[in-house]
Amino acid sequence: MSIVKILRIVDCNGEGLYRSYTGDGITLAKYVFSTASEVDFYYHPTPSDDMGLYELVGYDFAFSNYSKWKFGFEHQLQFMRWVYDPQWRKDMEDLGGKLVVITIDEQSIRRGSYQVIYDPEKVIESRSFSPACFDNKELRLEIEEYLNN
Repeated sequence: MSIVKILRIVDCNGEGLYRSYTGDGITLAKYVFSTASEVDFYYHPTPSDDMGLYELVGYDFAFSNYSKWKFGFEHQLQFMRWVYDPQWRKDMEDLGGKLVVITIDEQSIRRGSYQVIYDPEKVIESRSFSPACFDNKELRLEIEEYLNN
């Protein structure tokens, strides 16, 4: 068994970016998607536009064999590419959002080019951090130490 740690951004209700985006009121995804267009597919591809996942999920994730799986990021760089504006990370924190580090067996994740999917029933443990933790030296050291152990 090979154990890995992945990252997931959640709102105050524990919903991820895709589910939060379809909810009522202010959502975390509001701060991730480009203000120039509703969805910035270059930085934030849907599962069907992420060629690494398209082979697994096809055109409609909801009807795939992975429909109950959740989305996350393989590492800090993937997270920072998605949530590239420091103000978004701060706004997420202000709205009660969290960056969750999930420990899971590597066999329970599937890698895309821009994101990962994972089986939530296979999570071994999780720990929450501020979405803005990489913008603060002290918090960045704390999460990096956790990710590397």
